[in-house]
Amino acid sequence: MQRLGALAVVVGALVALGHRCACAPDVAFLFAGSDAVWITDTRPVDAVVQQYKQAHVPVATFTRRFDLRGKPAAAAVLHVEAARAHRVRVNGALVSTSADPDPAWRAGIDADIASQLRAGENEIAIEVWNPRGPPLLRARFELGGKTILATDAAWSVSRDGAAATAAVVPDDTRPHPSAAASPRPGRAWRAQWPIVLGLFAAGVVIAFGAAPWFARLHARLPAIAMALVHVGWCALFAAKFESLPVTTGFDARNHLAYVELLRREQRVPRPDEGWSTYHPPLYYAAVAGLQELFGATSRAERIATKVPSFAAGLGTVWVSFGLARALLPMRPELVAVAVLFAGVLPLNVYASAYVSNEPLHAFLFGVSLLLCVRALLRARVRLRDAALVGCGVGLALLAKVTALLLATVAGFFLLVRNTVVEGVRPTRIAGLAAAYVAPIAVLCGWFYARSMQLYGTPIAGNWNLPGMLWWSQPGFHTPAYYLGFGESLRRPVFSGFHSFADAIYSSFWGDGWIAGRASAAFPTEIWNWELVAIGYWLALPATVVLGWGLARSVRLAFAPEEGARRAAWSFLLALEAVVAFAMIALTLDLPYFGQAKAPYLLGLVAPLAVAFALGVDACDRALEKRCGESAARVGRALWLAIGAVFWLSMAA
Repeated sequence: MQRLGALAVVVGALVALGHRCACAPDVAFLFAGSDAVWITDTRPVDAVVQQYKQAHVPVATFTRRFDLRGKPAAAAVLHVEAARAHRVRVNGALVSTSADPDPAWRAGIDADIASQLRAGENEIAIEVWNPRGPPLLRARFELGGKTILATDAAWSVSRDGAAATAAVVPDDTRPHPSAAASPRPGRAWRAQWPIVLGLFAAGVVIAFGAAPWFARLHARLPAIAMALVHVGWCALFAAKFESLPVTTGFDARNHLAYVELLRREQRVPRPDEGWSTYHPPLYYAAVAGLQELFGATSRAERIATKVPSFAAGLGTVWVSFGLARALLPMRPELVAVAVLFAGVLPLNVYASAYVSNEPLHAFLFGVSLLLCVRALLRARVRLRDAALVGCGVGLALLAKVTALLLATVAGFFLLVRNTVVEGVRPTRIAGLAAAYVAPIAVLCGWFYARSMQLYGTPIAGNWNLPGMLWWSQPGFHTPAYYLGFGESLRRPVFSGFHSFADAIYSSFWGDGWIAGRASAAFPTEIWNWELVAIGYWLALPATVVLGWGLARSVRLAFAPEEGARRAAWSFLLALEAVVAFAMIALTLDLPYFGQAKAPYLLGLVAPLAVAFALGVDACDRALEKRCGESAARVGRALWLAIGAVFWLSMAA
């Protein structure tokens, strides 16, 4: 039953995504046509927000001239699909116009233009404007049931009356112009290979020479790993993070403006008062409070501003430790692997260096999922367990709206687990639901109720607020964006312009979006970019092992025997799937270059750390079984070397 249910959910999710791609009027997803292609105007790739605070939407006029031997005697049908509104003129006469915006732009409209056509030269001019992306057009002209003209590169386009240029086929995989200046893994390897090989040699020495020592301290390995991570992180904060300008980071200036509003006006701003003021206030209130308490000097204020992100990032390591210990209680060596993974993961390290609400949200997200796992591992879910999970979820929702995904999945599993163990007891289920929901409502209900009162929706963001119209490239997506990969192994910085997979890979194993800067020619000075570039190559085996561990977690979630551990693994698997689905759906609704990035996965670092530990264990066992103990130790040396490269890329 569980497997059939999971299969039904997966199929349903895929059908829902396919339906949105094909039918949703607010999703600009372009499928290739058999007779006509989509066309757009020419514009360079950039990382600039467009249309923001501009009332005028540029109008692109697509034009095509053609000859007819005589005036058509039968119907001449022009079919037009245009995002998101259009007007059609034939030989200067207005033939049809769409709604603005057109909710049925995908279906398009048919216009009989026979009366406007003439013998000899004719001209079709289609004006297209799109406040949420570039102008997109697909059209075909049918005469006597036969297509005689369709959109292609032979059409010209003029924007707001400027000089006409050739139209182009929309491409959402074009590289950013500055990507050529980004670090190249091949060049970096040629310059730094002695360091990498030296780290691998050191790993071999440790794996072979320290094996007896590790055996004696087997039970203490998690504590040793935690100590190493804490020493390394504190040294990194003192050496680098503390001196990094507070304006470095994704939307850092807008986050700081939010903090300043809180300090100056002593109130939570409305969502439409700034670029980032739609976020819940917990992170910003924490920063503002620390600045008030410890910001006597500019240096002290800078440190106070940095501490919440740094502490939250280190807290994520603690969550990874707790989750691994709960799920793998008899495997301290795997708990240590999970701790080290979270401690050296570039995503967690660089996110903790920037002014952002992501690390705090991720920490609270992680604490909540850990509390839920611990509750599911008990023989029965207690009211106190549900209330604790609710408190964690409520705080996470007060940090960022993304925690709604966790709130839904955690609530579902707590109630289902109770039903499986105790049967359908309405009073018990109602009490458990109340214990879970009440702290959420108390902690963050006021914030979402205010948005509901102001805008008619509990989720108000800078993408759907009145007066906050904007977009950034590409402004649409095609299947090629979701099927491609490889640019992050050639030119990793800004490789997210090439594909969804490159965007996630380059920002998971390194700072592929360079702290939100607009050009790859000026990466953040804080990182060792040659080692970062090499890290993207070394991350390939790490990604394979992570995938291996995720596959093992799927097996644990669908283990034949019922029980608490199966429920806990199922919860984590469902949560990971829901977050992945939501991220893909987000890039469809907001098809902009910055929407696909690994910081949105930061809350899943702990379960991913556990999955990586499972993958390392599977790899270790496979090597030992097929090649012997020495090969297994060489494999461990490789993981130590890769982890060292990741750490040095952030710390050196």
